[in-house]
Amino acid sequence: MTFIQDNLWFNDDRNDDKICMSSRVRFARNFRNFNFVTTLNETKKNELINRVKDLFFGCDKSLHDLSCYDFLKTRSNRLYTMFENYSVSMDFLHSTSPRCLLLSGDASSAIMINEEDHLRIQCYTIGNQIKNAFIKANFLDDFIDKKLDYAFDNKLGFLTTCPTNLGTGLRASYMFHLPMLERSPVFHDLLPMLSKLGMTIRGLHGEGSDVYGSIYQISNQTTLGISESEIIENLESFAKQIVEQENQLRIYDMNLNRTAIEDKIFRSFGILSHCRTIEFREAMELISNIKLARFLGVDIPKFKSSLHNIIIKIQPGHLNLMAGKVLDKSECLRYRADVIRQEIK
Repeated sequence: MTFIQDNLWFNDDRNDDKICMSSRVRFARNFRNFNFVTTLNETKKNELINRVKDLFFGCDKSLHDLSCYDFLKTRSNRLYTMFENYSVSMDFLHSTSPRCLLLSGDASSAIMINEEDHLRIQCYTIGNQIKNAFIKANFLDDFIDKKLDYAFDNKLGFLTTCPTNLGTGLRASYMFHLPMLERSPVFHDLLPMLSKLGMTIRGLHGEGSDVYGSIYQISNQTTLGISESEIIENLESFAKQIVEQENQLRIYDMNLNRTAIEDKIFRSFGILSHCRTIEFREAMELISNIKLARFLGVDIPKFKSSLHNIIIKIQPGHLNLMAGKVLDKSECLRYRADVIRQEIK
């Protein structure tokens, strides 16, 4: 399985013109009869992995669509594609201890075993569907909870390695495309406002990652003293405001500077159509302009895949996997340009 396939959750070009690109819900969970991962030896880590695997693969498999990947036995190129697909975190990717990933066929559901916590259950949906992502994640969470004993305290809620995850253990997030808002003075006021509301803003791959192509993740930080439904509702309400502000700025700019915006869009398409080498950052900036074109209704040719899928395909792990080898820097620049040109209809 190469993870470069047509049925992945983010390969839907109907979402190319959306400000809200995707929604994610993640639960942090630990088991009562095991120490936290940071103090487990390898034997105990393997025992934990086997218990979770037995739960899923020793039962009726029609209840789920998950495959198991042992990260100590999987080739590094494939490991990186799972990170680029948002299935695993950077810490999980680079860990050298026993760990395992349960992943659905369309990569929309993933369970990391032995990350910072015993389990990180996460589900993605395309566009603004945070409640659907919650329903999917909650189904997996309930399935595990019925068979295995979670570490839970009546005052502190679910017990987690990091105190910031205590309580619900729930992190919900949206991925937004905000090319106009990021250039607006309003954006600088957004950061302190987010903190006051118990939220945070991050880059393409979450905590510690850079921003590329005007893509931002906004998620809740507060998990203790607040219910799961309140977390989802607060995030939904804030997301609505973000989308409205970006939408207004796009319409205003288009009315004021239509020729300049269209010129930037068509120049971007020209470079993507004919480039022979391209850096990831530049490609992301150009694709950002193409996403803007979809939203504004500027008539440019379509791509074979969704723009979100292309963003993932042109990252190093996917390029290495498609090439069948580890590419050096110059080869990576050429291969990325080839992939982009092949995507244009």
